[in-house]
Amino acid sequence: MTPAPDTPTLFTIEEIQKLLPHRYPFLLVDRIIAYSPGQEAVGIKKCDHQ
Repeated sequence: MTPAPDTPTLFTIEEIQKLLPHRYPFLLVDRIIAYSPGQEAVGIKKCDHQ
């Protein structure tokens, strides 16, 4: 499924934090690199937080 033209496919940590109430250490994703609404999301979690 192809996302709608106005749906972003990349989300930064700041954009994710606007959508989710979770914060470090419970925010288990740092970046969304692929997103298909209602289908799937592919995320990255970096482990270099202090």
